[in-house]
Amino acid sequence: MNIQNIIAYLMKNPGVIGELKSGNASLIHADAQTTAAIIQGFKKEYMSAKYIWEY
Repeated sequence: MNIQNIIAYLMKNPGVIGELKSGNASLIHADAQTTAAIIQGFKKEYMSAKYIWEY
């Protein structure tokens, strides 16, 4: 599992994040803790292009 590829995909397809939150989708080879951390990162906008650029 490559987290960078997952994050890149989710940035291009933000609708999938809602599906992950509601339990209608899952990340293959990612446990619940990893999935929750990724969702939380998007929720707090840590994964936004603006945040990454400023960081």
